[in-house]
Amino acid sequence: MTSICPWEAAVKLEAIDEIDEEQKLFHMSLKDEKENMDPLLDVKSIVKEAKMRMKKPKQIPFVGTHRSVEKPAPNLYGCAFNQFIESRRLQCAAAVGGAYIFIYYFPKNRINKSYTLKLEQPYKEDLYQVTWCLDNHDFKIVAGGETGKLYVIDYDEMDIDRELIGTGGSINEIRTSPVNPTMIAVASADTAIRVFDIRSPTCLLILGGRRGHRDSVLSLDWSPDGMRLMTGSFDHRVMMWDLSGEIVQRHFKICQYDLKSDGKIRKFNFYFGDRRLQAARRVFDLEDHSMYIVTPMRLVDNLHFDSVDCVRFYGDYCFSRSAGHDSHIRFWRFGAHEQEKIGSGVVKMVQKQVPFGHPWFSKFAVDPCNQFLATGGHGGIMHIYDMTDNTLEPMRTCVVGKKEGMTRQVAFSNDGHFIFAVGDCGSIARMNRVDPHADGAKIKDTWKK
Repeated sequence: MTSICPWEAAVKLEAIDEIDEEQKLFHMSLKDEKENMDPLLDVKSIVKEAKMRMKKPKQIPFVGTHRSVEKPAPNLYGCAFNQFIESRRLQCAAAVGGAYIFIYYFPKNRINKSYTLKLEQPYKEDLYQVTWCLDNHDFKIVAGGETGKLYVIDYDEMDIDRELIGTGGSINEIRTSPVNPTMIAVASADTAIRVFDIRSPTCLLILGGRRGHRDSVLSLDWSPDGMRLMTGSFDHRVMMWDLSGEIVQRHFKICQYDLKSDGKIRKFNFYFGDRRLQAARRVFDLEDHSMYIVTPMRLVDNLHFDSVDCVRFYGDYCFSRSAGHDSHIRFWRFGAHEQEKIGSGVVKMVQKQVPFGHPWFSKFAVDPCNQFLATGGHGGIMHIYDMTDNTLEPMRTCVVGKKEGMTRQVAFSNDGHFIFAVGDCGSIARMNRVDPHADGAKIKDTWKK
């Protein structure tokens, strides 16, 4: 079933590609009417309208309640809330940067650090991304970065359970499956996407090849049903990968059965007789555990004209952000107009400009309450957008980190009541949601003190 877009009004406005003849005649008559209008009367009406807008109080969606610098102060690239904690309980999040993993709790209007874990490795590690998993009721933290290794950390012991190998480049994003809490998808600089089960040291699925991305994969996300992956890359393209096929799903089920039984996955021989895939397997799949998907389900190359830095699913709809000179966020979907199922082509619906968004590696977040979107920018800033309107500019821009750095990732709490942001120079910040019915005169932003 196709999900209902919460911004239907905005979609209808943006989806019109051509103006019919009646609309053209209307605009021509309107132009003639304006030319014959008394200019003094027109100026008076404009001034009156401007005064009315000035009297209208400006909505403040979020206010700053905490802002500080982490010590030691590495550049913090990634953060993630523990999505398995109920929203009514005290929220917990992890942030990563350098060789450090920081754990935070969020009491009223504050950010309290509860633990700092430093990875003691014989090589230099710089962590870029983090996510949470759940293995038999035990919380696991999965982090990865420059070396391409994934570290599975037991939350209770705060120690490394195992290391997952197989990526041939740095890790740019890690996302946990919405339907399987032990399964993660990883975007890598080696142009491939991999799906792991955190109980196995090698990957279950490799997505990429000649028809895949041609440059570093910067971002990915799972569809709500866990049957598709959307990816964005330096090559300016967005792809969708289908995991719903019978062979893929059977492969997942067999692997999970083996992991539950004796913890070891059997060897597979999917590509017997195909010399090219067998040769590739000897390079990327030493344990004979992985299945390959070499062709994406859908490909879009006319949506962005610079690096696709972040992608997120919203039901059957998509958000994507581009960096570089073409820095903006789009709301869109695969398929043509009036097409219920996912098809070829793309429908562009809403676009938002991202000022100071030219540097790459900044991940945005979508409000669980379906109204706002938040993203970072250069100069330690964060933009907040109201996705229910068609304005190009953000409704609020504020400084959440060091002005000489960049806000790298923002995340909404599980209930959407506050935002957690991390960035360069160890900056962390919290912004609380404002009740839309609250008295604007009594709302205080502690950052203005």
